[in-house]
Amino acid sequence: MCSAVRTAFSVASAPTRGAARCGHRCSTPTRSLFFRRSTLSNSWRPIDTGEGCSVKDSFARLDLTVAGFQPLFRAEWLVRDSPEAGATDRRWSALTSEQQLAEWEAAWAESPEGSGFFRPALLADATVGVLAAFDGDRVVAGAVANRSATAIGLSNVFDTGGDLESAWFGAASAARARWGHMPIVSYDSGPSLEAAHGAGYRSIGELVVWLKPPSSP
Repeated sequence: MCSAVRTAFSVASAPTRGAARCGHRCSTPTRSLFFRRSTLSNSWRPIDTGEGCSVKDSFARLDLTVAGFQPLFRAEWLVRDSPEAGATDRRWSALTSEQQLAEWEAAWAESPEGSGFFRPALLADATVGVLAAFDGDRVVAGAVANRSATAIGLSNVFDTGGDLESAWFGAASAARARWGHMPIVSYDSGPSLEAAHGAGYRSIGELVVWLKPPSSP
């Protein structure tokens, strides 16, 4: 989760690159930009500006239309630093097998075939937890959690029945049960953002993901 929002906005410049899925279900490789004082020219040098390139402006400070980019989506950073209140009636746990991961991904993607995006190597990474809520043996909600030294990042929150508020709450509880009480950070927009607010998260800033669209034929 962008190294836990670079520990509450403390890093001057730390570009990263990699494919990542978010609540918007996109899989575009992104370059994240973190800075306190910067200009478009000196932030731009390490970035591929070819067609299909995407850039995550982590603090919504850049106007990349001058470079031919268009906003792909806008979202808000979220944090939940309060203790859990109440309890969830679902059984949440971290996945341990490739079969569970395939079932989880099929539920997340709303497709029996899944997408093949989430690799089994995630299950062996001690800093990552692919979390699921179960109804019997069936995955009904889930999220991906990743731990840094000071915070837990949460992404890919879903609920097959549409109860996203319960999913946001349950995923935070499951992540803290795994790693201890730390702030939970994430980002989202639209109905999922509203559900996160209902689950005790608060917005602390904005971000924009930009996309360089293909040229018209």
